[in-house]
Amino acid sequence: MTVIKWTEKQKEALKLLGSDAKHVMLYGGSRSGKTFLLTHTVFLRALKYPNTRHAIIRQTQTAARRSLWLGTVQDVIASRYANVALRVNKTDMTVTFPNGSMIEVLGVDEGAKEKMLGNEYTTIYFNECSEMMFSTVSFMYSRLAQKSAAKNKFFYDQNPPHISHWSFPMFVQGMNYYTKEKHVTPGDYVSLVLNPGDNVQNISEDYIQQLMENMNEQQKQRFIFGHFATDPDEKTVFTNWTIQSFETDPDAVFQFGCDFGFSVDPTVLIRCYLKERTLYIDHELVLKQCETIDLPKIFLSIPESQRYIIVADSARPETISHMKRHGFPKMMPSLKGKNSVMEGIELLKGYKIVVHPRCETMINELSFYSYATDKDSGKVLPEIAKGQDDHCLDALRYATEGFKLLSRRESKPFGIVASGGWSAY
Repeated sequence: MTVIKWTEKQKEALKLLGSDAKHVMLYGGSRSGKTFLLTHTVFLRALKYPNTRHAIIRQTQTAARRSLWLGTVQDVIASRYANVALRVNKTDMTVTFPNGSMIEVLGVDEGAKEKMLGNEYTTIYFNECSEMMFSTVSFMYSRLAQKSAAKNKFFYDQNPPHISHWSFPMFVQGMNYYTKEKHVTPGDYVSLVLNPGDNVQNISEDYIQQLMENMNEQQKQRFIFGHFATDPDEKTVFTNWTIQSFETDPDAVFQFGCDFGFSVDPTVLIRCYLKERTLYIDHELVLKQCETIDLPKIFLSIPESQRYIIVADSARPETISHMKRHGFPKMMPSLKGKNSVMEGIELLKGYKIVVHPRCETMINELSFYSYATDKDSGKVLPEIAKGQDDHCLDALRYATEGFKLLSRRESKPFGIVASGGWSAY
């Protein structure tokens, strides 16, 4: 239902959105009015400041059109701006105001980043930012550069995810996601929790009761009470990992893994090394729509990638052959077989895993990789859910195939032998 009357908590949110803070996040449970409030505020800014440009961003173009453009944006126009002579372009998902201002609704999965590089904005609003990696968000930071009478601002909203997400240190702990140092200007990063209970006059009477009766405790904490998760969900596969900035061990012997893709699925290269039962992941390369002929040159951007063996997806022998002939002679196919995926996962679960913050796609996959559940009972099943993003994890499994040798030996790193195989020493 469209928000018609502001509640006291929503008025507090509007005041915060109008403050001098540069980064403002509204987070909390579902149906609290966060998206409506923020979209309305973007419209207000466009109307108040002539010839300004504003972007409302979702992770995918499909979600941007379905949830934002056809949903909240139309609700805001109908309820608050019906008397404004707006020019609405349904194809491009833009709204142009009589004063020359424009709002764009974008998804960042179909070339929107490149499109935005040519534009400067007064407001950039990241909708459902729990779905976004920090590299996507930080990429946009240079685009908040339009000069006008308005103070340039970033807005964010989300149902809070796990505390490993970049938004937790940035807004709750008040620190830089990468360095973990306190913000130099803490007043620029503010947030407010809004939950369904803060929007009771605009939702059905039994909405909260229905949630309470049909959600498990972890779901209640997120979608009703707006809490960041501190413990992994029972469906979560990997609970043995942390995000930590670290200096790569100068004596490290690296393992590389590669998963090939092109359009929907990316090509991924992962670098890692083992030290005292801890697996350190310090580099990732994630490429979409990269031609095979260009891979050798781009792979060189990961240090030492030519020097060590790269275990690659055996389903692409022609690509492995190309790489071996163009500067990567030590690339070798993975050893796939029955139960190889689950065996690789169990192997990885046996180690402590430390991921460098720059490996954001790996962090995202580790955070959300989950077991399947029975559609009728909701019981967690001993199998991996289908359709998940797992390209970095596949590459990591390939990189660590040599670890299987450790099941019969003391934990030591692996070195490269002349035969091109693995050797523990």
